[in-house]
Amino acid sequence: MGVPSIWKDAYFSIDGVDLSGYVRSLSVDMEVDAVEYTVMGSSFHVNISGLQNWAVEAEFNQETSTVDAALSPVTRGTSAAYLLIRQFTTAIGGASSVNKGFIAADARVFAYRPYGGEIGGMAIATASFGPGGAAVFTTCSTA
Repeated sequence: MGVPSIWKDAYFSIDGVDLSGYVRSLSVDMEVDAVEYTVMGSSFHVNISGLQNWAVEAEFNQETSTVDAALSPVTRGTSAAYLLIRQFTTAIGGASSVNKGFIAADARVFAYRPYGGEIGGMAIATASFGPGGAAVFTTCSTA
């Protein structure tokens, strides 16, 4: 039985810019379309796996010279961004097999809110990333 993970030291970079120190929350979603393959005589619906999809939602403490400078240029949806997310900034105990990574060489920023938050509070930026192409989960080494 594995050890549960604590989500506290994630690595996040876009186009080589490390934004890990600004990340407040982060989620990676993977899904596969269910394509119906049911034929006459079937008693149950039969589905096969179709196209895959992925989405990343991130929330950052806004710092315009870093966060905004990295995200603004890729918000137009026409340029690809290289997105790398790892569960841990560095490999735990030197064992990189526990540090799974999400890599998308053709990520798009589909939504970017440069500023939000409560009066008197931290300025928060949010971004939604999606596919311009495939993404993979893989074992990552240290930064």
